[in-house]
Amino acid sequence: MKNTKTSEGIGSSNRVSPMNSGEVFTRDQINWAFSMEKRSSSHLSSIFEMGYVIPVIGNICIWLILKLEGGYFFSKTLRRTLLRYHGIKIGNYSYGSCLVPGVLPKGTIVGAYCSFADGLKVFRRNHPLDVLSQHPFFYNRLLGLVPADTIDRNEDNPLIIGNDV
Repeated sequence: MKNTKTSEGIGSSNRVSPMNSGEVFTRDQINWAFSMEKRSSSHLSSIFEMGYVIPVIGNICIWLILKLEGGYFFSKTLRRTLLRYHGIKIGNYSYGSCLVPGVLPKGTIVGAYCSFADGLKVFRRNHPLDVLSQHPFFYNRLLGLVPADTIDRNEDNPLIIGNDV
């Protein structure tokens, strides 16, 4: 038990304060955290990850992954699936609508311990401030007025969200 403080003095085994943070955890809480970490990747995960792409069983595969791996907070397979099939990297223990396919644009990186509310909307293209108007005519080439987009694509300018946001 290296570099830990306890509520009963150095070397005691009942309560531990990691990294001198002042927060005290019981051995049961620490054991629970380790057990959830072990559970966070199922032996069947590769089968369910492959089954995800089959429309009829995709949602069932996600449901099974979450049941086997302790839910949204812990599932490493869900995170691998989002990276593999949607190009979104989600850090450990982040949760909420960031884990819903299609909510975040391809190339997004989300750090660990982030929380996202339901109904999240991501708008990556800001209006340029150096043109005559805020209207899309002045920055979207598909509308025919400008020869090239004046705003970077998501792939060229990925959304990056840090840790604990």
